[in-house]
Amino acid sequence: MKFFNREKEINKILSIIEGEPNLIYFIYGSLNSGKFNLTE
Repeated sequence: MKFFNREKEINKILSIIEGEPNLIYFIYGSLNSGKFNLTE
């Protein structure tokens, strides 16, 4: 899936994933908004 104008959000998620796992994060949004695809 191609995301448009989401570079800031994608970079934030990547920095969280690549860091040390010391917190739990949740990604939330409306149904079918692409949350799962954003994390893949």
